[in-house]
Amino acid sequence: YDDLRSGEPGTPFFRLSPFDPMVPPPHIALVLGNKLNGETSGGEIGATLQATDWWRWHASYSLLQMNLHTRAGGTDTNSERSLERTSPHHQISFRSGMDLPRNVQLDAGVRYVDALSNQGIGSYLVLDLRLAWRPIQDLELALVGLNLLDNQHPEFNPTTVGTQRTEVQHSVYGKVTWRF
Repeated sequence: YDDLRSGEPGTPFFRLSPFDPMVPPPHIALVLGNKLNGETSGGEIGATLQATDWWRWHASYSLLQMNLHTRAGGTDTNSERSLERTSPHHQISFRSGMDLPRNVQLDAGVRYVDALSNQGIGSYLVLDLRLAWRPIQDLELALVGLNLLDNQHPEFNPTTVGTQRTEVQHSVYGKVTWRF
């Protein structure tokens, strides 16, 4: 990747401080530039096992390596270190799907996501469940539970724009699907 966003120091300027008008502190402007380059590498592997005609298993693993470098003429040394950990290094997922008697389905999924150390986001484990029933071919009634292992967890923390970090909460809901 070429010409990635960087924060380059601008020309210092003076502005009177509201705290001590007699001592004007120097302020340094931060100018957004495109003076970072980088490479990413990694991969994803997944496998599906049809254990029986009514039971399926799926597992996957992904790895992401990110290496950023300040381009010639660039002076931003903070962005390359902080941006390299904006995506999880490891992710692992296991899912199971069962077609039970009387047109009932039970699905379960567990997902592990690695920490984002530069954002203060720890690794987390998620459990999702779905129980569905099809009384007729085109109608499905389902009960779904998401993020069931904890009340809430952060998945991302904005570092450039000063917005509030959001937390993904657990949830349970009913769903009706009618296909026509």
